[in-house]
Amino acid sequence: MRSIIIVLSIIIVSLGLPEPAESQVKSGTVRLHLDTLFMGYLFNNYDPEEGEEVETGTFSIGLGNPRLGIGFGLAVIDQLVIGGRFTGYLTASEIDEIDYKLKGFQWGILPYVQYLFLTGVVRPFIIGQMGFSGLAESSEDDRVEIDRNRWGFVFGGGGGVHFFLGNRLSIDLTVLFDYSIGRQTEEHDYAWDIADVELEATVSRFEWSTLLGLSGWF
Repeated sequence: MRSIIIVLSIIIVSLGLPEPAESQVKSGTVRLHLDTLFMGYLFNNYDPEEGEEVETGTFSIGLGNPRLGIGFGLAVIDQLVIGGRFTGYLTASEIDEIDYKLKGFQWGILPYVQYLFLTGVVRPFIIGQMGFSGLAESSEDDRVEIDRNRWGFVFGGGGGVHFFLGNRLSIDLTVLFDYSIGRQTEEHDYAWDIADVELEATVSRFEWSTLLGLSGWF
């Protein structure tokens, strides 16, 4: 609820600001931006070479999500921005009772094309993106160590709104729908006298994400 109030407050304040002096994002304008996941849903399909297929879904909400994005764009013509975005987040957890530790890093490299509509304070846009994503993760307890790696091809798109606070700064609300498919490998190293295990699987993922961000336009 607190996150929803924050977003609504930003929209109300933005609508009350004076209109920027320039009517368009001009050719040659540079965009630098940051974002974080505000709300989203991830559907994951894990299809191993041996064993049963597993499907899971995860819903998340809140500005405390650890995933961050940073990007750079250039307006090649008025209102049309071509750029790229890097996303990443670290994961780490421990459970002392069973001597369990987990650490990992998930990343994405996503070139994009964005077109802005209208002028003034509130500027809707559409966006398309295509790139790669991956995961490097390791976990261990008193029985086994597991190393997990995943990479995939990502494509998708969506739209949103820039709320311009003058000519140089905007608050961004973006909705994306992405599909990815790739491979995942796991290596299980057991502490006991058991043969190590290597697993491979095809992983496909559909993700809806709503991002809250900040852009500088120069």
